[in-house]
Amino acid sequence: MREADEDDVTFIAGLFKLPHSREFLNEPGRDAILDLIEGAEGEAFILEADGDDFGYFTMHDRGWLVNLGVLVVKETGAGAGPFAMRWGIDQAFQKRRAHRISIEIREDNDRARAMCERLGFKAEGLHRDGFYDAVSGEYKNLISYGMLRTDLRSFS
Repeated sequence: MREADEDDVTFIAGLFKLPHSREFLNEPGRDAILDLIEGAEGEAFILEADGDDFGYFTMHDRGWLVNLGVLVVKETGAGAGPFAMRWGIDQAFQKRRAHRISIEIREDNDRARAMCERLGFKAEGLHRDGFYDAVSGEYKNLISYGMLRTDLRSFS
């Protein structure tokens, strides 16, 4: 895992064009990606192994609260999602000393929701029509998930 920089924008934008990404996420566009990489609002990371980039992950550190944002990977089913989420949990609780982590996931994204639940996140609420799909023009529900420091599980 490394911090994303301007040279990663094309790679990140390409991830959002993949069918498995497009199914649940809107394409942010180059400017929005660059704003997140360079701005103070959040942090952007590239998932990599042996010099091969395989995903993108964002976090927003609010001090006592860390919001996990977008997670997009080249291929599903290879363990990249759980790897990034475990890293984010470790960053939030161990490195940043947060009290709470939150994440929002589309209600129809069963795979992501199951992953979060396996990692110990608790479903905390439903945001009806909380996501606007820019391609279909439809609104989708979001599920809020949270984890407290006291909920933390061992990942070994």
